[in-house]
Amino acid sequence: RSNSRARMEDISETLLTEHLKTTGSRLANQVRARGVEAVLDEMQLLSGPPEMHRIRNVALMMFCEEPEKFFPYTEVDIVKFPEGSIKNPNSFVEVPPIKGTVPQIIKRTMEKIQDMAIENIVDKVNNRMESVTSTSYPYNAIEEAVVNAFYHRDYSKYEPVTIEIEPECIRIINCPGIDRSVSDAAIKEGRRFRSRYYRNRRLGEFLHELELCEGHCTGIPPIQEELERNGSPAATFETDADRQSVCVTIPVHPRFLEEEADKNIGTENEKTDIEQKKTGIETGIEIKLTDTEKSIIEVMMKTPQITITDIAASIGMSRSGVQYAIDNLKKKNVLKREGSTKKGTWVVADVIREQIYG
Repeated sequence: RSNSRARMEDISETLLTEHLKTTGSRLANQVRARGVEAVLDEMQLLSGPPEMHRIRNVALMMFCEEPEKFFPYTEVDIVKFPEGSIKNPNSFVEVPPIKGTVPQIIKRTMEKIQDMAIENIVDKVNNRMESVTSTSYPYNAIEEAVVNAFYHRDYSKYEPVTIEIEPECIRIINCPGIDRSVSDAAIKEGRRFRSRYYRNRRLGEFLHELELCEGHCTGIPPIQEELERNGSPAATFETDADRQSVCVTIPVHPRFLEEEADKNIGTENEKTDIEQKKTGIETGIEIKLTDTEKSIIEVMMKTPQITITDIAASIGMSRSGVQYAIDNLKKKNVLKREGSTKKGTWVVADVIREQIYG
């Protein structure tokens, strides 16, 4: 659509030239000589007769230094909940709204997410020279989801793109929801959305030129493929009954959940140490243990550096079940973890060692 409020001076010659150079267009060297209007006309970004040219909205999204004048709330709002929005909603880090042209917003958003949420954990593996590196979120998967949000955004709605960073996931919330031509079953499956209707087709063409999006309803498979390659669970997609908004949830790599659990164990062990100093555990007193707790402690005594995930695998239990048993052992003041969360070891109280081995 054309914009009746826009004037030719709203288009930045610099932004237009930079885009044409980036995409290798022959028009890049003609902007100054021929003028912005002539180049926009050749790019089919003007409508109406020459004496009453009007600028199309997509040109303002791409080449206007202040597109929010024409499309309010064209921005990204990022908030991070270090402890989780449910566990502690009052603890959060809020980023100032990210504004600019659509490509600039995408670039600045990815820079901020990379700084706030993308990190690596390097683990040494026994009997192997190579270390194993786990990445919290694959960059390309997040970028594809952010680009899709702007590709399919309704620019007439006064709603920003919202990104929430939780310990276990990143959520990208956008308006409107997924088009009604996509079935509920396809949304639940989350593999590919075949829509009969393309929102912002011209904007998608520009983003495709910049190699920021796939096009042809193929934006979802790259997200899932990148997550699978990274060893992460698949992304999920949610929309309301009226299709007014969509939420894309990208899970963190499981190794980072394990790391978070180890940190919590370390914090609780510090509390346990304080309680032990206050009360102490007398030797010779029998501590009642369940069969599961005995199995866990036996594994820990054989391999003090073992992780919760490996404990669960060795005794044939779920990870949450093992975590629950460990919490009980800590409450009994008979178990703690020493050292760092990555290379730390489990320490079992002497009274328990005596009780099990005599």
